Amino acid sequence: MFGWLRLAGHTWNHKRVYRVYTNLELNLRAPIKRKTVKRDNPNTLAASKVGQGWSLDFLSDEVIAEKKTRILNVLDEYSRKCLLVAAQGTFKAKKLVAYLEQMVADHGKPQYIRCDNGPELISAVMVKFGLKHGIEIRYTQPGKPMQNGLVERLNGTIRRECLNLQVFKTIAHVQESLDVWWHQYNFERPHSALKYRTPDSVYQEGERFQHQLVTP
Repeated sequence: MFGWLRLAGHTWNHKRVYRVYTNLELNLRAPIKRKTVKRDNPNTLAASKVGQGWSLDFLSDEVIAEKKTRILNVLDEYSRKCLLVAAQGTFKAKKLVAYLEQMVADHGKPQYIRCDNGPELISAVMVKFGLKHGIEIRYTQPGKPMQNGLVERLNGTIRRECLNLQVFKTIAHVQESLDVWWHQYNFERPHSALKYRTPDSVYQEGERFQHQLVTP
């Protein structure tokens, strides 16, 4: 601002410009930067077999009459199968862990869960869940969402193929549409990354192979 005034031909010195600047209450304090979690570069290698690793992320959107809805997505990294897509108004840590406990009961536990540094995911409840089941929580580095690129791509697919196509009035309506999309994505649509097989067929094939390895 001082440089602009000088270029305009004013001869005011720096102190006078700052005094007027202060009297006009333009000297607002810069917002305090929030402390970010520092993470070392995590193991970003994708899973090499079915059930080895899950990718987890939240998708937030104002899809219901200007009210925010959060959608929890969990993906099997190897088969690309969407194991869970659940819509809620809010997701507290206890509710998140309740979903994960049910998933462990249904699918067995993975070796690791890959996720970002959201408040629910770094909570003591989540850490306790990982220790309880011996599951490694692999946090991505802050500001680098592509370290969890598989589920980030899934988020875009859900938004493009489901959320952007309708006007929703209730969370139940959102979940109903997500269930239809979930079935088509897993069981009907071939994926080029899977050599044009469906995620469920790859998932079932991997489960059968692992069962053969442990069967005497």
